[in-house]
Amino acid sequence: MTSAEAAEYLSVTERTLKKWRSDGTGPTWLRLGTTRVRYTERALDEYIAARQNLPTASWRASEAS
Repeated sequence: MTSAEAAEYLSVTERTLKKWRSDGTGPTWLRLGTTRVRYTERALDEYIAARQNLPTASWRASEAS
């Protein structure tokens, strides 16, 4: 996916994706040539999955253990 497509997929702006690339905090990406940046759907899905939060009750139960 292009940066525009990935941004839409994640509901963020292309500027946010660019900042994440710079900070090293966003989804993994590929550089094709000197300027083309691409994302795979799998990388975006993994990024989303890694940021899912547990429901509050589950989180509290795990903290009590």
